[in-house]
Amino acid sequence: MADHDEVELGAAYLEHCASLLESRAVDPESRRNLGDIYYVASLLNGLKSDRRKLTITIRLCQQTRERSPLYLDTHSVPPANVGRFQDAIATANKAIALVPPPNTSAIDGIRGRISLYAASKPYREGGWQMEDR
Repeated sequence: MADHDEVELGAAYLEHCASLLESRAVDPESRRNLGDIYYVASLLNGLKSDRRKLTITIRLCQQTRERSPLYLDTHSVPPANVGRFQDAIATANKAIALVPPPNTSAIDGIRGRISLYAASKPYREGGWQMEDR
């Protein structure tokens, strides 16, 4: 796979990545490579279905045995998008527990999302849209 900066992240490519991540035919090493947080964030922003985003992030967290704070943080977003705020809070707290203490900016970002979830508000990035409830 090309360097991150060289890959055009068009809709067809995002759909292709989603299909690969959802496939059980992809070997674990390839799935980890595809699951790089840059691709995951781009992928999730490009998908319309919040349920599909949730399915993909669940698989990524399972693949890493819930030991990646990046994937757990990413996984906290889709449950909130479908109204599962307590699940989002629990997942975000797991992410915080795994972030090295000196990384206060990551911890602060996750805490900011937890504040939204506690107020029953989903976190939104520019490309995220609520669809397919």
